[in-house]
Amino acid sequence: MSADERSSSIVRSLGVLTVALMLVLAVVAGAFAFDLVGQPTVVSSESRFAEVGPATTMIRTDVVIANPNPIGLNRGNATVSHTVRMNDVAVAAGTDRGLSLPPGRSTREITTRLNNSKIPRWWVSHVRNGERTQVTVRTQVSGLFGEPTVVPRRETIETDLLAAFNSTETRPVNADVPFRSGPVLYVNRTNASWGTVSETETPIDVTLSVYNPLPVPVPITELGYTIRMNGVRVGNGTTDRMYTLDSGRVTDVGTNATVDATRLDEWWVTHLRRNQSTTVTVDFSLRVDLPVVGNIRLPLDGVGYTTEFETDLLGTKNGSVSSDRSGATAPSRNPTAGPWANPDSSATTNAGSKGRPPDAEAVEATGAASVRRGSVSLSLPG
Repeated sequence: MSADERSSSIVRSLGVLTVALMLVLAVVAGAFAFDLVGQPTVVSSESRFAEVGPATTMIRTDVVIANPNPIGLNRGNATVSHTVRMNDVAVAAGTDRGLSLPPGRSTREITTRLNNSKIPRWWVSHVRNGERTQVTVRTQVSGLFGEPTVVPRRETIETDLLAAFNSTETRPVNADVPFRSGPVLYVNRTNASWGTVSETETPIDVTLSVYNPLPVPVPITELGYTIRMNGVRVGNGTTDRMYTLDSGRVTDVGTNATVDATRLDEWWVTHLRRNQSTTVTVDFSLRVDLPVVGNIRLPLDGVGYTTEFETDLLGTKNGSVSSDRSGATAPSRNPTAGPWANPDSSATTNAGSKGRPPDAEAVEATGAASVRRGSVSLSLPG
C-alpha cells in the first residue's frame, strides 16, 4: 500500500470515529432529553469544621449525589465547588474536579480552606450588624449533563455580649488603707454599648456610676481595662481623662474599652478548639488619690464581668445537623456577681447629684459616715 493510500485510510478511519462519537453523544443527549437516562442530582450537602491551625481552618463537606441509572457514570469535567460567607465576608472557597458516580447514592468529600485572617473583617461586620451574622454555605455541582445544582444552607448567629455588664447592682470598692476599714467607693451602676466601629477596632463605651462616701473629694487619675476572649487578650488600655469624685455624690466615669480586631484570628482558633464556645472577661481597675496614702491602684473585682457564648456556624455542631433551624445558639450571660446585690435600682442617682448606696447613712454629729450591712458596722473617722 502506497503512502497516499495509507493516508487516505487514516483519514477515513478518523472520519468514521468522529461520526461514531457524535452519534454516541447525540444518543446520550437524547436519552437524557427524553428521560431514558436519569439525571444525577445532589441530595444533600453537610459541612463541618475539621483541623484548625494558627493561619488556616479546614472545612470538610460531604456531598451526597444520587445516580438513578443502573450503570456508573464518569465525568472528568464535573466540578464540586464550596463557598462560605459570614455576612458579606467570603471566608472560604474551594473546588474539586472530576466525579465518578456508581449507581445509586454516593458521597463525595471535599475540603475547603478558611483563611483565619478573614475573621477580623467578619467580627467587624458582626458588631456593625447588631451582633448578628448570617452564615451562607453554598455547594454547587456542575458538569453532570444538566444545569448546575446548587445546595444553599443558611444559619443565623446572634450574640449579646454587653448585656451582662448593664447593671444597677451596687458593688463596693475596697482598699487596704489605715484610715478605712470598709469600702472607700461604691459603683452603683454599670453601662456599656458599642461605639463607632472601624476596620481594626470595635470600641465599647463604658460608664461607671461611682459614689464617694468619704468626707473629701477623691481624684481619679486612671481607669484601666483588660478584655480577654478564651484567655486571649484582645484589648487593654486606660482612659486619659481625669475625674474628681465629690464627697457624698455619684459621678459618671467613662472610658472606651477597645477590642483590637486584629487579634481575633488568634481567638478564633480557641473558639473552634473549644467546640465553638467562648468565655469573655472584662476587668477594670482605678488609680485614685486617697488621703494619707496618696495615689494607689484599686482593682474593681466586683465590677468586671464574665459572659459566655456559643455558636453553630455550619449547623452541624457535635457532628450532626443542628435541631435549631436558625442555627443560632443563645449566649449565656454570667455577670461576675458579688455579695452586694442591690434589688432597689431606684436608689442610684444621676451623675453629679447627691447620692449614696441604698443602705448608707450619714452621721452628722461626729462628721463620720457609717455603712451597715446586716450586723456589720464600719466607720470612717472624720
